[in-house]
Amino acid sequence: MAITQAPAGRRTTSLRFEAFELRLDSGELFHAGIAVKLQPRPAKVLAILAGHTGEVVPREEIRRAVWGDETYLDFDLALNFSIRQVRRALGDSAARPRFVATIPRRGYRFLAPVEMMGSDTGPPVTGQAAAPRHATVRLRLALAGASGLLLLLMTLGLVARLGGPRPAVIAASAQSSSAHQRYLAGQYLAALGELDQAKGSFEEAALLDPQSPHVFAALGQVLLATGRPAREILTTAETAERRALELDPRNFVAHVDRGERLFQYEYDWRGAEEEFRRAVQLDGRSAQGHYGLAVVLAGQGRHDEALEEARRALALEPERRLGINLGRFYYLARRDDEAIDQARREIELAFAATRGAAFSRPGLLRVYWTLILAELAKGDTRAALITASDEARAIAVPPPASLTAFWTRAARDTADADSDRFEFAVVSMIELGEYDHALELLYHQCKERSGFEIPFLRVDPIYDPLRGLSRFAELLRCAKLAG
Repeated sequence: MAITQAPAGRRTTSLRFEAFELRLDSGELFHAGIAVKLQPRPAKVLAILAGHTGEVVPREEIRRAVWGDETYLDFDLALNFSIRQVRRALGDSAARPRFVATIPRRGYRFLAPVEMMGSDTGPPVTGQAAAPRHATVRLRLALAGASGLLLLLMTLGLVARLGGPRPAVIAASAQSSSAHQRYLAGQYLAALGELDQAKGSFEEAALLDPQSPHVFAALGQVLLATGRPAREILTTAETAERRALELDPRNFVAHVDRGERLFQYEYDWRGAEEEFRRAVQLDGRSAQGHYGLAVVLAGQGRHDEALEEARRALALEPERRLGINLGRFYYLARRDDEAIDQARREIELAFAATRGAAFSRPGLLRVYWTLILAELAKGDTRAALITASDEARAIAVPPPASLTAFWTRAARDTADADSDRFEFAVVSMIELGEYDHALELLYHQCKERSGFEIPFLRVDPIYDPLRGLSRFAELLRCAKLAG
């Protein structure tokens, strides 16, 4: 893409695109002449991207230009934070970008035409060649000037002479308070199931307070809860988990994170059990620890132990009963009557709590599906169709005329292999008799290391129709469940 450049002999002092101007000497961003809040590092990132508009700028190049040779353990967090701040300042959207486009596994591309303004007045002259790569060094030096001046003034004690505390104390206090607020916001968003927004809040908190084990543990937990493929989240999740344990080896949430990672992504059943047991030892009232242990035990077919741990988790946090889904543990143990009773109780309580209002919380949908599958395991297709109709009303869609129609709709709506409801598509394919398609989806999930269902291949009754097929044996080997 062509860039409008300053004529030879003029030093580039600002970058203009649409109604924005980024001043390179100070790192200030203006929109139609009005200052827009943007922190120094995000401003540097914006300068690099806008200075190479139309080009893909690799993440590693941004790291070198903005962070230099310093060892930065959480570079992914820092860059993600900076890109998010840039988009917020520009009113941009990651889904439909006008300015900053993400190029998966490579870097970012700035989309808008850019004018490079010189230090003297006068209109810019249009050129055809993009700025050379070494321009990033000049941009970095220009942007460093303002922050260096501020640091010098603070070192000279200008703020202290005004009668307040030392600048470092002010900065640390403000950062700590801001980090705590972002941490609390992340916890709130996670409780609402807004995992991507919660992740953003925890990332910001981690950057503001890199000494807080609680923040890093929370970040690792919300990343794992998304069920996204390993290539997208595992490095960051493991880094956050490791950082939390470096800061506090007794942080039980970080041990829960490690247990979930080993179970969900590494298929390390023994290691996962050890981590969850360690979390419970550190805090016996950790519902997360007891629930994680229950899940690992259920996946190994140790159903009595799993049920005991799941009941403990429910007793500790009864408000999480939809997420714990005790009925599913009974279903996995092939105790269908108890699964049906428990699932019906959860649904009744959920609707009593909302006074009958329809909603589509994922936890409630999974309870509905537990009930449908348990009723089918009992051979009660009539009850299963009634439950399927109730589920349809809960998510405000027309009730199905038959179970086949129910499975067909579910398969169509959830067939994205990276969906957080991917398991619904697999179940639907199996119930529709499309075994090859179900195996294809499962094998994709196993290879991608994503989702939550692979660890239950050996025990979940839904897979019974697949167990005699050769590709199912291959699937078990992929999940380290063969033998």
